[in-house]
Amino acid sequence: SEWFGYGSYKVTDTLLTETLEYGSVKMSQFIAKNPEFVFKYNLEKDKFSQIQIDEEGHPVFAENYVRLE
Repeated sequence: SEWFGYGSYKVTDTLLTETLEYGSVKMSQFIAKNPEFVFKYNLEKDKFSQIQIDEEGHPVFAENYVRLE
């Protein structure tokens, strides 16, 4: 996959912060500029969304996951 990274994560009541240490070639370009990614998140029983927000608090994009079991 061209888009992967790993690092550490911090979760508060409303925010998920990913601090990436390493990633794919494409992802490393973003990590070099800023290794910290801040998301609002929604966690439900069988769904999870992480929404990246801009400096003004507007949503930029989201990753949405659904449990398949």
